[in-house]
Amino acid sequence: MDKTYKNGKVWRDCFGVFVEKSCPTRFIARCVIDGCNWRIHASSMTDKVSWAIKTLTGEHATCGRLEINPIVHNSSEEKVVIQGESNCRGAHSWYKACFFSFAAQLRGFLRGCRPIIGIDGARLSGYYKGILLRPVGIDGNNEIFMFVYGIVSTESETWGYFMRNLKCLFEKKGCNRDDWTFLSDRMKVNQELMQQLWRHFPELVEEYAVNTCTSTAKIKGFSGTTFHKLFWVAADGYNPYVFNKAMEKIHAYNLDVVLYLENTTEVWSRHKFDPVVCCDHNTTNFFESFNSCTKPYRDLPVLKLLEAIRQWCMKRMAPRFDKATSMGDVELTKYTTKILQIRSDEPRFCYATPCGGDEFEVRDAHVYYPIKLVAGTCGCGKWQHSGIPSKHVLKVIYHQRLQATHFVSPYFKGKAYKNTYGEHMHPMPDQTQWPSFNLPDILPPLVKRSAANPRNKEEEGQMKQERERNIVQSSAAYAKNWATT
Repeated sequence: MDKTYKNGKVWRDCFGVFVEKSCPTRFIARCVIDGCNWRIHASSMTDKVSWAIKTLTGEHATCGRLEINPIVHNSSEEKVVIQGESNCRGAHSWYKACFFSFAAQLRGFLRGCRPIIGIDGARLSGYYKGILLRPVGIDGNNEIFMFVYGIVSTESETWGYFMRNLKCLFEKKGCNRDDWTFLSDRMKVNQELMQQLWRHFPELVEEYAVNTCTSTAKIKGFSGTTFHKLFWVAADGYNPYVFNKAMEKIHAYNLDVVLYLENTTEVWSRHKFDPVVCCDHNTTNFFESFNSCTKPYRDLPVLKLLEAIRQWCMKRMAPRFDKATSMGDVELTKYTTKILQIRSDEPRFCYATPCGGDEFEVRDAHVYYPIKLVAGTCGCGKWQHSGIPSKHVLKVIYHQRLQATHFVSPYFKGKAYKNTYGEHMHPMPDQTQWPSFNLPDILPPLVKRSAANPRNKEEEGQMKQERERNIVQSSAAYAKNWATT
């Protein structure tokens, strides 16, 4: 007894638990199976982080484990977690959050995708409120790869629950790394999310979407065509020289803009991205595209919404699974082949000079770029940050009669693509044929969706000023027309 646990640790017994009491200072739960006497009572410590088990009675003698979904194939090992909240008497449970991950998607993400995760949430438009959370990755063909999703009550309160399950899911598959790269949208991702990310992934690298950075700058009064062009030059710069030159011009344009950008703690320029990730995405376009795919389903009930997302993922993985079986290990993906074809015409105006060993100096117009083939670096920075040879590297490759495929990152080759889509999602029977379990029913959430989207005080004030301005303009126009008549 009195054994302490840090927040974020989860029991791995995999038995169904009915929560009788859950608050910041106390947690009481019992087994969901009738006749089982297992019960736990824990309370928080004075540091408000650790928990101590005060009472732990009974054993799961006749209870079945709930780790594997019996409806699907045994090799799938789907992870399903549903969280509920009980009333003061513990008689009923209401839905609060859920977490879904299919093994084919999770193993594909960990084996073949780049270590970058785009995080975002979309509000449901159905009868009840909710946030659809779906971190997505990027496969070798530069397409989104969805590996986990869930529905929570509010984005700020339940991101911690979602990230805790994600961390436990990675550890269960033998992935203990904490240096993931997260690409977020600051307009939607609040401070609570960042605290939860740092808590469960302490060595993460946070990238800030540039399109939302410009929107935030516009709200602060920094706008204009000149600023917009210079800012995108600085954001798309693959090396510090281009970034610093653009920042100098922005400094001459407006000093306050430079101070605002320097105070931005997140990484938003490409030259500061981690080269190990081999991803130069600095916008939210790749995971915002998933919002458009799920928009027709977000007004459905929760169960139908989750089933629609599962079928969408299954249909998306099926043709890629068939395609991956026929790919060679060193064969490039369609996206990489297209990029190399576009860049193959650009080295015509470059000149390569051997410097001995694997080092070269390439002149492009009046600028010289050092190239190191073995180290995998280019002076422009595009090769190491994108994983695909730049035009300067291609000039050296063609000069030495080498193959460009040998200098492409393994993330863009057939072996990684086959690891990503080496498994497919298995079919499931209709809902009417699902097996029944002796589990308590989870009622819908207590809070329903309001008739209109809630507005904060600032939006209310802006709308009031706009209405008053329209009334004044209408009165002036009416007085003018009255005077002329």
